[in-house]
Amino acid sequence: MLRNYLKIAMRSLWRNKVHSIINVLGLSLGIACCLLIVLFVYDELTFDRFHSKADRTYRVYARENWGVNQEFFYTSTPFPMGPTLKENLKEVEAQVRFSKIGTQVKIDANQFSETVTFAGEDFFDVFDFELTSGERNSALRSPGQIVLTETLARKYFGNADPLNKSIAIQLGDSFEEFIVKGVARDVPINSSLNFALLISDLNYTKIYSQQTLTSAWFNINPETYILLKEGTSYKDVMTKFPSIFKTVLGEDEFTKSKYEAGLQPLTSIHLDTSFPVATAPVSDPKYSYILGAVALLILVVACINFVTLSVGRSLKRAKEVGIRKVVGAERKQLITQFIGEAIIVTLISLIIGLVAASLSLPTFNNFASKELSMPFDGFLFGVIGVLLLIIGLIAGSYPAFVLSSFKPIAILKGSLQTGNSKQTMRKVLVGIQLVLSIF
Repeated sequence: MLRNYLKIAMRSLWRNKVHSIINVLGLSLGIACCLLIVLFVYDELTFDRFHSKADRTYRVYARENWGVNQEFFYTSTPFPMGPTLKENLKEVEAQVRFSKIGTQVKIDANQFSETVTFAGEDFFDVFDFELTSGERNSALRSPGQIVLTETLARKYFGNADPLNKSIAIQLGDSFEEFIVKGVARDVPINSSLNFALLISDLNYTKIYSQQTLTSAWFNINPETYILLKEGTSYKDVMTKFPSIFKTVLGEDEFTKSKYEAGLQPLTSIHLDTSFPVATAPVSDPKYSYILGAVALLILVVACINFVTLSVGRSLKRAKEVGIRKVVGAERKQLITQFIGEAIIVTLISLIIGLVAASLSLPTFNNFASKELSMPFDGFLFGVIGVLLLIIGLIAGSYPAFVLSSFKPIAILKGSLQTGNSKQTMRKVLVGIQLVLSIF
């Protein structure tokens, strides 16, 4: 039975090539646009969620209020912030300072201008950046060790193994030697923390004074991240901050500055514009929601186009319906047949739409300032499955019910009337399509 349905569907599509091509191209274009937008929105909404401990990781922020026009709010923090919280709060499992400087890098006789990133010793314990070579547990435990991304390793060493190779980095007035102890996969595009050259924050002492690192509470530079122990409420931890900072700042400075520190969940950083921008990029979430709505509207327009074309072609298939009913076909069988045809058209359109989206991705990335890819993973297959069901079943259902409702006697006598209700529905659909397109 299924094979027969498939054969009839393919014959019908082949006999009506122009109609089929218009339907396929319309759906393909809508699907391609929808896929590109879905990739963008998914990338935005999943920032930093690939870390297994993301739900326990927080960025520290602080506020100062010295009076009129002297209010400060920052997500870059003083150098002693992380060590102080780790030392005074048993709920803090680990702390990581994260900052960048532009400097010179030497590889043998070659010299490069690079951005070097400092990160705390526990960086790879808190964040799930994958190392393709080297030991993640010890990669940043020594000030003389360095981790490169795959791209930078190829830039410096070609196809040679970079482990235990020497790199010189200018810190302050002199060049310091570092040994490559790890190679990391390139940082995912939906990560707030990005790096290419990574060294331990134990090297802070080579460019900053001891006073800056231990007691300069109003000199901000690194972002500070803390990992809380399981079962700990970050709001409860924040209630302990006032007493800690009153002690380390001194009661006089604490009172004058109205110093207030807090914690921001890692997974909310990228889409929370109420916090000032530091190293981590921030995006307004309204653009993701607007684009998501646009993707949905494009899909609706494509579906309406499919429905109106299918209903408009219903008279041409009337004799087929009449003959099949006369020889015993039930309405549910006809509905299955026509929905099956819609699903076949949708499947063909999906394949073309995927190819079109893949070919358009570089241009889209350039336009959106992204580095999106088309990974054939569970998410993409889920999107494809949803599109197939939505377009194939929902868009195909109305034409299927219209076609299957024709009376065989009226069809064979040539007195078939499509009815005002069907004409009204087509006009309504075309009107909605026009309004959405203009919108």
